[in-house]
Amino acid sequence: MGDEEYRKQGSLLNRAMIFIIVTLLTLSVLISGVSFFFVSGSLNTNIAATMNNLNAGEGAKLDQNLIQIEDAVNAMSAIASDSITSTKVVRDYDLRRNLIKKIENLFQKTSQNISMVQANYLIFSMNITGKEDGFFYTRDVMSGEMKKRNLTPINRYEKDDTEHVGWYYQPIEEGKPMWMRPYFNKNQQKYLISYVYPVYVNGVFVCSLGMDLDFEMMINKVDKIHFYQSGYAYLKNADHTEHYHAGFLRGEVHGDEVDHGISNEELWNKSSSEGQVIRYTYQGRDCVQTFVTLRNGLQLVLCDTYREVYGARRTLLKIQIFICVFFSALAITIAVIFMKRITVPLRMLTAAVVSIKEGVYTVDLPKQAPNEIGTLTEGFRIALSSLQDREESSHYAAQHDGLTGLLNRYAYDLITAELCRSKKQLAFVLMDVDKFKTINDTYGHEQGDHVLERVSELLKLAFPEAIAHIRMGGDEFVVLIQNISEKSAPEIVSRVHLMNVELSKATASTPATSVSAGVAFSIQGFTLRLYKKADTALYYTKNTTRCGCTVYRDEFGLKTDRE
Repeated sequence: MGDEEYRKQGSLLNRAMIFIIVTLLTLSVLISGVSFFFVSGSLNTNIAATMNNLNAGEGAKLDQNLIQIEDAVNAMSAIASDSITSTKVVRDYDLRRNLIKKIENLFQKTSQNISMVQANYLIFSMNITGKEDGFFYTRDVMSGEMKKRNLTPINRYEKDDTEHVGWYYQPIEEGKPMWMRPYFNKNQQKYLISYVYPVYVNGVFVCSLGMDLDFEMMINKVDKIHFYQSGYAYLKNADHTEHYHAGFLRGEVHGDEVDHGISNEELWNKSSSEGQVIRYTYQGRDCVQTFVTLRNGLQLVLCDTYREVYGARRTLLKIQIFICVFFSALAITIAVIFMKRITVPLRMLTAAVVSIKEGVYTVDLPKQAPNEIGTLTEGFRIALSSLQDREESSHYAAQHDGLTGLLNRYAYDLITAELCRSKKQLAFVLMDVDKFKTINDTYGHEQGDHVLERVSELLKLAFPEAIAHIRMGGDEFVVLIQNISEKSAPEIVSRVHLMNVELSKATASTPATSVSAGVAFSIQGFTLRLYKKADTALYYTKNTTRCGCTVYRDEFGLKTDRE
């Protein structure tokens, strides 16, 4: 065969190879496009159904608690209605006492079994009894038991004072049992949702029965719900003016005005997302959400980023690209089958994937292979996941004390810097262990460490509402409590006293000891002066009684002034 004939044959082979490549590429693009169109549509439907089903399931769990509360209050109201045949029954002291005792016992049994119940009560109409009468129970912070409290002095407050007596007047004005929207109850110093049933006899109001649900506990449950890793859930009221989530408890108040609809936004005006997803933007992010309406009128909203929810579509697109590249590579491989073998790069790619999954990231890859990009992407994803886990572990260790698990001094600096800008009411409790050096010298540092661990546990039990429990170093601790005024000083002193009662009891691993504390209050967030006030109060305790807590008073001056 001459050179010219050889060149002609080579030209034909090249044309044939180009023809095969173009044909295969065209077919692969066409098939991929059609399959992507149909499969992505099916994926969209399945994603919407899955997200709505999860939303409905979580809503049903929350409704179960609400139903339990409704059933309990409705049952007690039925007993009251059957027992009070006329206003004479309410005026009769002995009959009234018997009714109170009967309902009181049943209420406590029911309330104790429903963890989210914060309070229960029966209040008679003062227009009939001439004085406040009934009962009022709230859940004790330390024991978790329902404890009897003094009745709220209804006549002391205006009817529109929702935070004190809204639970009493609003159901009477409605004339029927109702769930109140979430509110901060100043009597109990908690965010609550109340279900109240006003009882009428012959058109005359005779009493109200109700239960308060711990709304903060409900928000914490909702905060644990998510569709994918970046997703989250929250509650909002029916008129969409307030979103309730963990940030709401820290003062982040907003409604639907921060969300901007892209598609299906008309569903916001319905009772649920009806098996569809609403697409919208929030703070510049493309998001999707579903929602259901609970029995108390609140809506449970499930959100996630559009990118994460519809990641399967991106994966499908990658598969289509892979198919195109693969068939292109296959066409080239067929054309040069006598020069290269396809099994060699496939073996190399398989070995590379195995090595990367075993943690060996230095691997040899073929220079040209149809799925090279996909394999490298998988390898980088694994490496990135490992690095992220290490970063999270390092971040936790940097802000927590290794012995007690409390936040450390570094975390204290970050938190107080933020509190300087918050301008919210703040209580600063500073305490240390009395004669801690003597404990270390007498019993050894190991028992000294056990003492610090015991103090830390009691500190968290005594102040569960605190935004931070901090070990500053050595035997010094700090508790930061937000949205609290100086009126609560006696309560703080009492809790420190309860800690000392426990610490006075020696255990197998710790001797009897005590703590001294100083507390100061601020109405404008954290300041260095607030710390100095608490330190001065602590100094006063240490130099007077020890084993107690002192509230800072202006006549103390500041410790640094004396020094």
